[in-house]
Amino acid sequence: MRNHRRPAPVAALAVALGMAVAFPAPAAAGQEAAADARLAGLLEKAAEYCRKLEGATLEFSCLEKVEERTFRPPGIKPDAAYNMSGAAGGRMSYAYQSADTGYTTEMTYEYRFVRRDGAASEKRVLVDDNGIEKREEDARPDVLNLRPESGLFGPVGLLGEARQPHHDYKIVGQERRKGKTYVVVEAVPKPSLGGPPRSARVWFQEDDASVVRIAWYRKTPEGLGQVEALVAELDVEPDLVTTTEYDVVRNGLRFPGKDTTEEAYLPKKGKRFVKSRATTVYKDYAFSTVEAGPGR
Repeated sequence: MRNHRRPAPVAALAVALGMAVAFPAPAAAGQEAAADARLAGLLEKAAEYCRKLEGATLEFSCLEKVEERTFRPPGIKPDAAYNMSGAAGGRMSYAYQSADTGYTTEMTYEYRFVRRDGAASEKRVLVDDNGIEKREEDARPDVLNLRPESGLFGPVGLLGEARQPHHDYKIVGQERRKGKTYVVVEAVPKPSLGGPPRSARVWFQEDDASVVRIAWYRKTPEGLGQVEALVAELDVEPDLVTTTEYDVVRNGLRFPGKDTTEEAYLPKKGKRFVKSRATTVYKDYAFSTVEAGPGR
C-alpha cells in the first residue's frame, strides 16, 4: 500500500526555501479591524452631519473681531519697504519694522449671515478700525493675511458625502482638550480632488461625530500672490496653517468661535519663520433661525 504524502504547508515550504513569512498577530489584526470600524463610523456620522449643515436654514449675526500681526521676514532690513504682488496682480508695499513687533491691525465688524433654500447672503459693517469707531456699510475684511478658508461650511468641503471619496482618512490619535477627549483624524486629498493639495486634521466628538476643530495645511503657493512673491524673493517653501474652532453650538449645529491663520515659511537653511498671523474671534452670536437640513 503506497503512502500518499500531504502537500507541505506554505509556511513549511517557505522555511525550507529560506524565505521569511510574517503572520499578523491576532491581537494586532483585531486592533486594526477595530480602528477601521471606528473610522468608518465617524465618517458615516460626519457625512450625515454635513448633510444637515449643508441643507440648513440659517439667520444669525455676530461680532467679528479680526487681529493681524505682520512680521519682518529674515533678510529684509528694518524700516525697508518690501513689495509683493497682490491677489489682483497689483503691487503692494509694506514697511517692516522689527522681527518681534511688526505691524498689528485690529478691525471689528458686525456680521450678518442668511441662508434659505440653498441661497446665502452675508453682510459686514465695519464698526471699529484700529480703535477708531466707524460705520462703514458693506465692508470687506482688509488684512494682509490669507483669509481663513475653513469657516462655517468647512466640514462639508472636507467630510461631506461627495468629498469623502476624494480623501484618504486615518485616525492618528486622541487628544484631551478642555476636559474632554477627542478623536483626531488626518485627511489627505487624492489627485482626483484637483486644485492645490491641502491636507487637514479633524478633531471629532466621538458620540455624534460633530467637528470641534479643523486644521488645514498647505505647502504650495499657487494662486496666492503675496505668498508666491515671497517664495520667489527669499527662496523658501510656504507652510500655511488655518485652524477653526467650532465651539458655538445651536440646535445641533456648530459655528466658528475662532479662526487662526498662520503664514509661515521654511528656508533651506535656518528655522521656520512666521510672516503674519491673523486671528478672528466670533462673539455675541444672535440667532434668529437655525434649522438643520434633512438627513437621509
